[in-house]
Amino acid sequence: MSPMIPIGELPLAAGCNPQQLPDFAPPVPGVRSWRWLADPEVPAEEKAAYREQFCRGYGTVDPEQRGLLVEEVPTEDVILSHLEQDVVCELAGAPAITLRFSAVPEEESAADFPFDGPVAVIGTVPPLQRAVQALGRSLPDDLIRYLGDAGLRSRSAIGVDLDRRWLERVVLAEAASTHIVTVAAKLHLQPYLSIWRVADGRTVVEVVDVTDGQVVARGFGRVG
Repeated sequence: MSPMIPIGELPLAAGCNPQQLPDFAPPVPGVRSWRWLADPEVPAEEKAAYREQFCRGYGTVDPEQRGLLVEEVPTEDVILSHLEQDVVCELAGAPAITLRFSAVPEEESAADFPFDGPVAVIGTVPPLQRAVQALGRSLPDDLIRYLGDAGLRSRSAIGVDLDRRWLERVVLAEAASTHIVTVAAKLHLQPYLSIWRVADGRTVVEVVDVTDGQVVARGFGRVG
């Protein structure tokens, strides 16, 4: 298998110092410190309720939402998911940086963008109706290999819903050719991909339909 190229080798914008990117990592609302969990004065029922909510791994704690993995998601929700997610990966350096692409309202978007050109975010979980086509395949590795053969650098990242309802391994790739990344996404069973770029002084997010390469939704984001 072709080696994974670190994201640090993606072309950075001229003069960009990743260490000086703004810090947009607020604490997770409601999360307690380990000291609280270890405090014998905290009632056991409070700790049990906390662990039920926060300590059960990724995914929703709402029982009514736990069927999402086996239910077909409406098209409009799939499109919207590209505009309502964080994408997190490690950027090599000294010290290393956790880079986060975050969807935000227009007034909160910024032009801080570390790369010299647009970047594509491509999912690796196929729609339910195409899941059988993924059997026996490692879509993330196959996608990275395909992009490398096409001359585009890429690497794995993690996509997380803003409400923390789902987590997905995604591929972050330079998008010097929108056509190539669109074809790559289509061949690897993705109905849509998103392109992050700077336009008019803001970071914008465009959702692309891989069927015809058309932009079907647009939002805003920031990178920090």
